[in-house]
Amino acid sequence: MLDLSLLKIDRLAVHDVHPRGPDQSYVKPTHRPNLVNLPVSGMDMFNRRLAQALGHKSRGVRADFREIAAGSFFQEAAGLMHGDDQQFIDFSMAAADRLARAQLNRDYAPSKMIVLAGTVTQLQRPFAAVVKADMQDALGEKTENGKTVIDYLEHIFLTVDLHGILTHELH
Repeated sequence: MLDLSLLKIDRLAVHDVHPRGPDQSYVKPTHRPNLVNLPVSGMDMFNRRLAQALGHKSRGVRADFREIAAGSFFQEAAGLMHGDDQQFIDFSMAAADRLARAQLNRDYAPSKMIVLAGTVTQLQRPFAAVVKADMQDALGEKTENGKTVIDYLEHIFLTVDLHGILTHELH
């Protein structure tokens, strides 16, 4: 079980990972070369969903690294925690590329690659995670002029049925 008590996210990046091409070819992810800043309420929701995906009773995947040499995902994950902001962004884009290549053998839906680094526990231990979040549709409710209005929402992610992290194929 991963202890996510006192999780503090310091850096966050999000990239779009597309399905393979019609001929089963690699489709380059859409990289977002900037850190993402969430409002406090968004960060609170993100922390809850992350704890749900990675914590006790989650469907997250434990990572066993076969390759640990330079250029491996293991080294890039260390760079996520210990590198500067530009290194974090570069490593996060590399993780999106790795996921897109790992998915070539199956027909996966579009997804977001969420990469984060921060600290956990009272000891403030370094922490990094790579989360694959599938894109979904939903309905949203709001009130306008005293009437209920239902909106169709496209391209949402990190919903309650988040499936956890994908690291076992990123070697």
